[in-house]
Amino acid sequence: EVKYLSLGVLYKLVKFCDRELLSQHLAHLVHCLIECLSGLEDSTFNYVEQHAGRVGIDKDNLDSLRISAANSSVVGDMLDRLTTCVDETNLEEVSSKLCGILKHGIGTATCAGAAKFLTSVVIRIRHQIRPMCPMILRALSISMQKTMNHSVRRAYAASFAQVVKFADLETKQVNSLIVGIADSVHEDIDNGTTRHVASSAMFILEICRQAPDVFAEYKSRFLPLAFCMKYLKDSNKSETWSQIWDEGAPTNSTVVRMYHQDIGYLCLKFLQSDKWDTRRGGSAAIKELVSIGGDFQLTNVASLFDGLVKLLLPGRYWTGKEEVLEALAL
Repeated sequence: EVKYLSLGVLYKLVKFCDRELLSQHLAHLVHCLIECLSGLEDSTFNYVEQHAGRVGIDKDNLDSLRISAANSSVVGDMLDRLTTCVDETNLEEVSSKLCGILKHGIGTATCAGAAKFLTSVVIRIRHQIRPMCPMILRALSISMQKTMNHSVRRAYAASFAQVVKFADLETKQVNSLIVGIADSVHEDIDNGTTRHVASSAMFILEICRQAPDVFAEYKSRFLPLAFCMKYLKDSNKSETWSQIWDEGAPTNSTVVRMYHQDIGYLCLKFLQSDKWDTRRGGSAAIKELVSIGGDFQLTNVASLFDGLVKLLLPGRYWTGKEEVLEALAL
């Protein structure tokens, strides 16, 4: 009861207090309120979450619901009002507090709320955020890899795309963070894991949608990866990669002609995988590459043919091996 009384007083202060006075205490206010998003959450959500699987409730939908409820609460309203108080005098302190919450925040509503507040601030102050971009982008990248919550990942990816839009791409740290998104997927392919595949796909898709100029700078890294990854069987991940290809590629034939060497290199890496589904995806990607290429003379046909033959001849049958025969037929 004391918490809710305090919250009511604080709401009136935020609503009617002078903006300059609020600015002096903004970082502390924002930090406390974002943590309250989960701290003051209705306990019903925790109960429902514990029994969600038994009654057939989708966890992602439940998480989206609790985030929506938190954002529409009194605390969410206060945070929306406080975004207008962020300026040059408190930006560094507020950014530092947000990065701390992004890295160490507890609770779905708190983590997603921090990302939402950050996105709102960036949209309002735009280029003023540039000095803070490397620190914020690094915090989002680290946090994205740690969380397994789909709704929180989506919020982090949206924030990352908004921040990177105003970042200096020539800065070594910013450039390495963006390049690292694609490199982490290459690392997964080499190791036969899927640790970074989903989070990297979300990052790239949001960059494509919200920061098209940035996407254009790195499309030579993103598009070949999307072309190959969309042929993997995991429905959720392959769907995201398909969206990246559909929204980021001007035309299929143009991109294939520009990046057929990079696509072919990735296809060969897929064929060398220990996982059958990855091999099948590589074969399907080669088939599509040759099909889209049409009359265009692919310069790496010999290496692709050699890779397919080496995969087809030895060993027993495995699910998807027929894709290798279909690719060779082209």
